[in-house]
Amino acid sequence: MRYFPVFFDLRDRPCLLVGGGEVAARKLRLLRGAGATVTIVAPSVTAEIAGLAAAGHIRWRDRAFHAEDLADAILAFAATGDEEVDRAVARAGRMAGVPVNVVDAPVLSDFTVPAIVDRDPIVIGISTGGASPVLARRIRRSIEAILPARIGALARLAGEFRSAVAALVPDPDARRRLWERVFDGVVAERALAGDMPGAREALLSLANRRGAVEPLPGRISILGATEKDADLLSLRGLHRLQGADCLIRMTGAAPALTSMARRDAERRDFGPDDPVALGRFAEAELRSGRHVVVILAEDPAASPDLSGLLCALAERGIAAETVGSAPTQAIPERKRA
Repeated sequence: MRYFPVFFDLRDRPCLLVGGGEVAARKLRLLRGAGATVTIVAPSVTAEIAGLAAAGHIRWRDRAFHAEDLADAILAFAATGDEEVDRAVARAGRMAGVPVNVVDAPVLSDFTVPAIVDRDPIVIGISTGGASPVLARRIRRSIEAILPARIGALARLAGEFRSAVAALVPDPDARRRLWERVFDGVVAERALAGDMPGAREALLSLANRRGAVEPLPGRISILGATEKDADLLSLRGLHRLQGADCLIRMTGAAPALTSMARRDAERRDFGPDDPVALGRFAEAELRSGRHVVVILAEDPAASPDLSGLLCALAERGIAAETVGSAPTQAIPERKRA
């Protein structure tokens, strides 16, 4: 990862934009949308930019760029289309310690501007490091198509209740389980349908019942794929990984799958010759109401380790599910003898 993803709070903070054409105007819309205080430096500007300057919404310095223009800026953008000027802005920015983005010139830039999905306060940035902006925009369209239009309203509702829930449910694991119920249940359904009063009422009811304190039953999911086939993991498998409290990595488990899981999930390694020890460990985790995900070295349907693992779990009365490229298959629970 060459570029570190980060979100700047630009509200009421000074940014410099060098250039006055349509490309600069597009950057200006983004900066104003983030609440930045923008100064434009350009000998000529579009009618849109001129109108904003005349109304006092931005400052326009009607001249060529000077290095001193960077004096108060925390970020700068060069969008002149003139390579010599853009290089001068990049050089001046480095000397002044101000990060500079040069449009369509990642080699000159200290940072890139991603394709953006905006569901305020949820913002998703997609970057190819400047390698292919067109591809980034195509990915953005794909995300736009599947992301609910009112997901931002749900996030705002969660933010409204965050402090109250933290006070009611001080245990971090219990609190996370409550929020999972919020986002997987009736609260989210009502918010995404536009019924915010109903969503607020449902969230209050859940929080006041301290629903997260009631432990959810533990469960175990088994999935896998080779490193080269990790992108074939089903959406259900991805959901299981991202909801896991504990990851059990079997020998040869693909690092690509592990990287898809929650970063704070506990991680344990087991070999194919340890099914009894694995079953004992999983049983203890399930008693605590945790979600355990076992990652095999390949798709469960093709794994020689699956049968022994399932037998070891069943001997302890543990029901499991397998998740692969094929539909999920529920494994019936076997009673202890």
